Amino acid sequence: MRIFTHANVDRDNTFSICAAREFIRGASEAEVVFVNQRTWNAETEPGDLILDMSAGGRGWKGDKDEDGIVHSCFKYIVDHFAPREDREILRHLVAFVDMQDSRGEALKHLLPNLSREERMFVSEISISAVFFGIKAIHPGNDLYVVNVMADFFSGYLELKRRNLSDDERSNFLQTIEFFGDGKVALVIDSPEGFSGSSLFNRGVVAYVYENGNDKGVRRRNSSTVRMDHPRIRAVVESVGEEIGEGDGKWYPHPSGFLFSWGTRTGHASTPSKVNTRKLAQAVAEVLLSVPEELGENDDSEDI
Repeated sequence: MRIFTHANVDRDNTFSICAAREFIRGASEAEVVFVNQRTWNAETEPGDLILDMSAGGRGWKGDKDEDGIVHSCFKYIVDHFAPREDREILRHLVAFVDMQDSRGEALKHLLPNLSREERMFVSEISISAVFFGIKAIHPGNDLYVVNVMADFFSGYLELKRRNLSDDERSNFLQTIEFFGDGKVALVIDSPEGFSGSSLFNRGVVAYVYENGNDKGVRRRNSSTVRMDHPRIRAVVESVGEEIGEGDGKWYPHPSGFLFSWGTRTGHASTPSKVNTRKLAQAVAEVLLSVPEELGENDDSEDI
């Protein structure tokens, strides 16, 4: 199998190749051939794929709406070949690429209420900025650009899949204890691949964790309650442990979203005497005292 697509890659054919490699049998090892779509005579063999080019009707473009709008090839491949779970994972990326390809100025259409300055800010940190940055320092090297973006694509899927089977995820979730009407979770010995976002999306405002020597409390981004609130600090101080920077101390993040004795990026070398169940109860008391903090959820990444 070979994959044919147009040279001078754009976001649509780049992610179309990524999706084909991921979801179409035989495409993961296929040779990618970049052609001039105006002059190419479409010499192919059975099983070859032609992506983001019409090629006299033999290539794959996106589905066409009644109003004449042609959607992206990337959306077509994900819609027709990806399993349901992966379609859900990719829906935001698909929407962005599809809108950019079919209508242009994706952010203007997807986020119409943003000001021009806000759209420029989002644009500077978007996947498009990454894509064009790579193209800028590797001009003419389409395969390199595709392979770099393919690493992102595969890593993004892997991260979202969490590396947990349904049974493993179900068994682990049953071990989580909740406090404060379900707004605070106590997570002990979380498996590799666990992220707090899976709890925040279920309405949890903050979670207390205990993994080996590491302990701490982390809140979702939309909350403004400091996790080193005096009531929460009191649990630490009651066992005679210090608050500050460095190993063997409870670290209060300046932004207030984290209060920790070790994290996954900086493990504690010694155990803390703090009882995490008491810590979770204190967090619940603090949050329930400011009910306005228990509203809108958000998806947040782990430390």
